[in-house]
Amino acid sequence: MFWALNGLVDRLGPEGGVTYTGHITPPGAESPVSWQMGLSAEALSEIDFAAAAGALAAFSHPVRLALLQAIYEGTTTVAELSADDRFGTTGQVYHHLKALASAGWLENIPRGHWRVPAQKVIPLLTLILIGTH
Repeated sequence: MFWALNGLVDRLGPEGGVTYTGHITPPGAESPVSWQMGLSAEALSEIDFAAAAGALAAFSHPVRLALLQAIYEGTTTVAELSADDRFGTTGQVYHHLKALASAGWLENIPRGHWRVPAQKVIPLLTLILIGTH
Protein backbone atom coordinates (compact mmCIF):
# COMPACT_ATOMS: atom_id res chain seq x y z
CA MET A 1 0.00 0.00 0.00
CA PHE A 2 2.81 2.46 0.83
CA TRP A 3 5.09 1.40 -2.05
CA ALA A 4 6.71 4.84 -2.42
CA LEU A 5 7.19 5.24 1.33
CA ASN A 6 8.58 1.72 1.70
CA GLY A 7 11.01 2.40 -1.16
CA LEU A 8 12.15 5.61 0.54
CA VAL A 9 12.83 3.82 3.82
CA ASP A 10 14.61 0.98 1.99
CA ARG A 11 16.84 3.49 0.21
CA LEU A 12 17.55 5.97 3.02
CA GLY A 13 17.25 3.79 6.10
CA PRO A 14 15.54 4.54 9.38
CA GLU A 15 16.64 8.22 9.36
CA GLY A 16 14.48 8.67 6.27
CA GLY A 17 13.98 11.76 4.18
CA VAL A 18 11.45 13.37 1.89
CA THR A 19 10.82 12.77 -1.78
CA TYR A 20 8.38 13.70 -4.50
CA THR A 21 8.03 12.07 -7.87
CA GLY A 22 5.72 12.05 -10.82
CA HIS A 23 5.17 10.88 -14.36
CA ILE A 24 2.45 12.64 -16.39
CA THR A 25 1.68 13.75 -19.91
CA PRO A 26 0.44 17.34 -19.58
CA PRO A 27 -2.62 18.35 -21.64
CA GLY A 28 -1.59 18.97 -25.23
CA ALA A 29 1.92 17.56 -24.75
CA GLU A 30 3.30 14.90 -27.04
CA SER A 31 5.36 13.11 -24.43
CA PRO A 32 5.29 12.56 -20.68
CA VAL A 33 7.27 14.46 -18.10
CA SER A 34 9.00 12.44 -15.39
CA TRP A 35 10.63 13.93 -12.32
CA GLN A 36 11.97 12.76 -8.99
CA MET A 37 13.49 14.80 -6.20
CA GLY A 38 14.39 13.74 -2.72
CA LEU A 39 16.66 14.58 0.16
CA SER A 40 17.80 12.62 3.16
CA ALA A 41 16.93 13.82 6.65
CA GLU A 42 20.52 15.00 7.03
CA ALA A 43 20.42 17.04 3.81
CA LEU A 44 17.06 18.53 4.79
CA SER A 45 18.51 19.71 8.10
CA GLU A 46 20.96 21.88 6.14
CA ILE A 47 18.27 23.75 4.16
CA ASP A 48 17.39 27.33 5.03
CA PHE A 49 13.59 27.31 4.78
CA ALA A 50 13.61 31.04 4.00
CA ALA A 51 15.39 30.24 0.71
CA ALA A 52 12.05 28.92 -0.59
CA ALA A 53 10.32 32.29 -0.12
CA GLY A 54 10.80 33.55 -3.68
CA ALA A 55 9.48 30.42 -5.37
CA LEU A 56 6.56 30.10 -2.97
CA ALA A 57 5.69 33.82 -2.98
CA ALA A 58 4.82 33.55 -6.67
CA PHE A 59 1.84 31.42 -5.58
CA SER A 60 0.57 34.08 -3.19
CA HIS A 61 -2.16 35.34 -5.50
CA PRO A 62 -5.14 33.27 -6.68
CA VAL A 63 -4.91 34.82 -10.17
CA ARG A 64 -1.37 33.48 -10.52
CA LEU A 65 -2.52 29.99 -9.64
CA ALA A 66 -5.37 30.25 -12.13
CA LEU A 67 -2.92 31.49 -14.79
CA LEU A 68 -0.61 28.56 -14.10
CA GLN A 69 -3.54 26.18 -14.47
CA ALA A 70 -4.69 27.78 -17.73
CA ILE A 71 -1.18 27.64 -19.18
CA TYR A 72 -0.66 24.08 -17.99
CA GLU A 73 -3.94 23.15 -19.69
CA GLY A 74 -2.93 24.77 -22.99
CA THR A 75 -3.87 28.46 -23.02
CA THR A 76 -0.49 29.91 -23.89
CA THR A 77 -0.68 33.46 -25.25
CA VAL A 78 -1.33 36.74 -23.46
CA ALA A 79 -4.14 37.45 -25.94
CA GLU A 80 -5.88 34.19 -24.98
CA LEU A 81 -5.27 34.77 -21.27
CA SER A 82 -6.47 38.39 -21.45
CA ALA A 83 -9.73 37.24 -23.04
CA ASP A 84 -10.54 35.42 -19.79
CA ASP A 85 -12.16 37.85 -17.35
CA ARG A 86 -10.61 36.04 -14.36
CA PHE A 87 -7.17 37.40 -15.22
CA GLY A 88 -7.84 41.13 -15.52
CA THR A 89 -6.31 43.50 -18.05
CA THR A 90 -3.45 42.68 -20.37
CA GLY A 91 -1.16 44.69 -18.09
CA GLN A 92 -2.25 42.69 -15.08
CA VAL A 93 -1.73 39.44 -16.96
CA TYR A 94 1.82 40.50 -17.89
CA HIS A 95 2.49 41.52 -14.27
CA HIS A 96 1.52 38.07 -12.99
CA LEU A 97 3.31 36.23 -15.80
CA LYS A 98 6.54 38.11 -15.07
CA ALA A 99 6.29 37.27 -11.36
CA LEU A 100 5.78 33.59 -12.16
CA ALA A 101 8.59 33.59 -14.73
CA SER A 102 11.06 35.30 -12.40
CA ALA A 103 10.35 32.59 -9.82
CA GLY A 104 10.98 29.92 -12.47
CA TRP A 105 7.41 28.62 -12.76
CA LEU A 106 6.90 29.83 -16.34
CA GLU A 107 9.00 30.47 -19.39
CA ASN A 108 8.31 32.57 -22.46
CA ILE A 109 8.89 30.58 -25.61
CA PRO A 110 9.02 31.89 -29.19
CA ARG A 111 6.15 33.92 -30.64
CA GLY A 112 4.74 35.05 -27.31
CA HIS A 113 3.74 31.70 -25.91
CA TRP A 114 4.13 30.76 -22.26
CA ARG A 115 4.62 27.32 -20.74
CA VAL A 116 5.46 25.59 -17.51
CA PRO A 117 9.05 24.36 -17.97
CA ALA A 118 9.27 20.56 -18.05
CA GLN A 119 11.42 20.49 -14.91
CA LYS A 120 8.70 22.44 -13.04
CA VAL A 121 5.63 20.39 -14.05
CA ILE A 122 5.92 17.77 -11.28
CA PRO A 123 6.97 20.28 -8.58
CA LEU A 124 4.00 22.49 -9.55
CA LEU A 125 1.54 19.61 -9.47
CA THR A 126 3.04 18.42 -6.17
CA LEU A 127 2.47 21.83 -4.58
CA ILE A 128 -1.10 21.92 -5.90
CA LEU A 129 -1.67 18.43 -4.50
CA ILE A 130 -0.29 19.55 -1.12
CA GLY A 131 -2.48 22.66 -1.13
CA THR A 132 -5.66 20.79 -1.99
CA HIS A 133 -5.35 17.59 0.05
